[in-house]
Amino acid sequence: MSKFILVHSYRNDGEIYINIDHIGHIYWNPQKIQYGRIEEESHTTIGVTTHNNGGLRVKETPKEIFKLIDDLNK
Repeated sequence: MSKFILVHSYRNDGEIYINIDHIGHIYWNPQKIQYGRIEEESHTTIGVTTHNNGGLRVKETPKEIFKLIDDLNK
C-alpha cells in the first residue's frame, strides 16, 4: 500500500501529497539575495522518480520532511 505525506507548495501554499516510495532526492535551497533584495526565499526541493522536472519546491525543511516520513512508518 502506498504511503503519502502532505507538504505545502513554496509558491502558493497549496497542498501536495507525495508518495514516499517515489522520492528520489531532498535538498535545501538557501535564501537568495541579489542587489540588496530577496530574490528567492529559502525552501526545500523534493525530487520524485516519476517526474523529470527538477523537483517540487516546498516550504517544509528536509528535517520536517524526514520526520513526516518517520511518523508515517511507525
